[in-house]
Amino acid sequence: MNKEIAELKHRLAKIESMKDYQRELEKRFEQNNAKLEVAYAMVKKENKDVEKLKHASFSSIMAWIAKDKEERLIKEEQEALQAASNNYKKKQPSLMKN
Repeated sequence: MNKEIAELKHRLAKIESMKDYQRELEKRFEQNNAKLEVAYAMVKKENKDVEKLKHASFSSIMAWIAKDKEERLIKEEQEALQAASNNYKKKQPSLMKN
């Protein structure tokens, strides 16, 4: 009788272990599935961009490049102004000191 109980306990522990492993595998599957969906969305977007470029006219491509250049120029100008402002503040004597 004790041997049968011990065998049943062993089998139950093995079943619980297998259930834990199944849960872990399901979790990994969901994580990988989420990553796959993100990758698929990226591929879809890139393919859309490729199709856009295939059918884009020269003038629309030049407009896109000009817009990108303008946005980068504005960003760089803002960063230069911020750096100049920070440098100016460092060089000013503190008004709090006497």
